[in-house]
Amino acid sequence: VLRAEVRLAEGGALLMSARLLWANEELDQALETVASARRLEPENPAVQALAEELEVAVAQRERERRRAEKLAQTVAAVSAHLERDELEEASKLLDWAVVRFGAAPTLREKWERLEQLKRQAVAQHVVEILSRTEQLAAAGDLGGARGALEEARALADKAPELRTQIAEADAALARQADRRRADRANPAGATGPAGPAEELLRDARLLMQVDDHEDAVRKLVRVLELTPGHPAALALLEQARAAIRRRREAPPAGGKQRP
Repeated sequence: VLRAEVRLAEGGALLMSARLLWANEELDQALETVASARRLEPENPAVQALAEELEVAVAQRERERRRAEKLAQTVAAVSAHLERDELEEASKLLDWAVVRFGAAPTLREKWERLEQLKRQAVAQHVVEILSRTEQLAAAGDLGGARGALEEARALADKAPELRTQIAEADAALARQADRRRADRANPAGATGPAGPAEELLRDARLLMQVDDHEDAVRKLVRVLELTPGHPAALALLEQARAAIRRRREAPPAGGKQRP
């Protein structure tokens, strides 16, 4: 009887020690302790229950370890794509990783870096388009310059810091087109006050620079009523209506965002 009481006390002490070790996240030591308790009291239900709980915890720890290892490998692969400026590949891999691992902080950091690189790439592309616009205008190809500028304007929402440069390039093209028309209309260099149509055209250009395309359209329609077939008014009217269409077709704010 005395030996049984001593064995019971020792088993209870081991059981309590194993629980304390588990609480302190010393899982391996807790397993060793409960194994000693099982050898001492193999039929004790409390010892058996704790041993089963610890086995489940060990399995969960192993699953978490494997998940962390796979997540680290994925993050490393995304980083490699970003370092090589392979933004499309990085984006696809991040989409897959978020589905698999959820919005992990390391994935969020890589996503923010990806978005930053995308913005930089768009800004650089706009700068290159504006340079091409200037070169075409200098060569006298105003149609080509206007087409290039429309490419830059379509990307303005993704590169808001370059809106001013786009507007300045637009104004420069407009002035060059006005000078060309004036030269054609007055080959001998005669000058005179601007008519109502030219004033409306000037106002429309200013309205477009501040993204007030609806008022610009109204003024341009009036120009065409005064001077049917006015080439600058027709070109600006097409640009203004295209800008209105882009704004109406743009997705509403507050949509689904990247993690």
